[in-house]
Amino acid sequence: MQTVIEQVVTSDESARKLVADARREAEALVNKAVKEAEAARRAGHDRLARVEMTEIKPIISEAVQEAEDTLARAGQYIQQLQAAVADGKDRILDEFLALVLDTGKPAA
Repeated sequence: MQTVIEQVVTSDESARKLVADARREAEALVNKAVKEAEAARRAGHDRLARVEMTEIKPIISEAVQEAEDTLARAGQYIQQLQAAVADGKDRILDEFLALVLDTGKPAA
């Protein structure tokens, strides 16, 4: 009878050890998976940062420069139009005054 009890106790201790070993192994696997997931997240973040620096920022910088150039050209064009309108007004006023003040005498 003692042998059977010893076998049961031994089996129970063995089972407890197996469960404890399995728990430790599972915890180790979970910890490893968490570390790998964190490493993958960091790698993805780093890759995104590199893509942003090498591909996205140059495109944005070029677009900003083109927009600034277009704005400068538009400002110059507006100034030219304003000058042309002012010259046109002066010319029209001069012609109008010449017609109004013309007494019918030939120009000397």
